[in-house]
Amino acid sequence: MCRALKVDKLKEYLESLEKKPKKKIIRIFSGIIDSSSAGLPILYDQELPPVIIAAVSFDPIQNVQARMMTKIALLLLIESESKKLGIWNQLQQKWTEKYIIETKMYVRILDAIIKQCENTGQKDKVVDLRKTVKLIKEANVQYTIDW
Repeated sequence: MCRALKVDKLKEYLESLEKKPKKKIIRIFSGIIDSSSAGLPILYDQELPPVIIAAVSFDPIQNVQARMMTKIALLLLIESESKKLGIWNQLQQKWTEKYIIETKMYVRILDAIIKQCENTGQKDKVVDLRKTVKLIKEANVQYTIDW
């Protein structure tokens, strides 16, 4: 699914899934649900300096943020597709547990970015990120996440 997403062939990939046996689809989706989180290193409060590659600076914290957004998007896609394919009841518990973990981790990463922006005087970005955190919390009220 990730490769299909990268090469802009997600629609074709999802259509091909419909032709596979449900047990195989469940294994594929379970593999994505169970995959390790891209955001784990940031939760240990490691201060990572920007990385410079070919005179271009990359912020490791923001790179982690992008990977976390991708993981959450994949989880939401799995929810939608498994409901369409009639296999949601077999994935729902595992999916919900992982979605809550990933969402909480994503908010913690955003909080780390907020602190980084506060330390560098980026007030506009702090305001935007706080709005994002608020929206995430409001959008996920049905999961009763303990923030």
